[in-house]
Amino acid sequence: MPIYNYHTIRNGNIVKDQSILFRAGPILEVEISIPNLLANFYQLRKLYIPSSKTGYAIIDTGCMITSVDDATIRSLGVKPVGVGTSNTASVSRSIV
Repeated sequence: MPIYNYHTIRNGNIVKDQSILFRAGPILEVEISIPNLLANFYQLRKLYIPSSKTGYAIIDTGCMITSVDDATIRSLGVKPVGVGTSNTASVSRSIV
């Protein structure tokens, strides 16, 4: 797993900024792919298996669910199976 030195880029220059961890929380590089069962289904039927997507995730120790960007998961051909509610200190909204 990569280890990140927290920094930001401003005007093309890397700026070390130790407050990023405080502001953004612990950030990890992640790879998202279709579920193994779906990949096996595609493989048995000789269907195209979409390439995984990489990006960044934040660890939220107070979170009770895991969510993925809608456009990212849909680009992998994964369809929603239901709708839930996401609650924060300031808002409650439906999520797919």
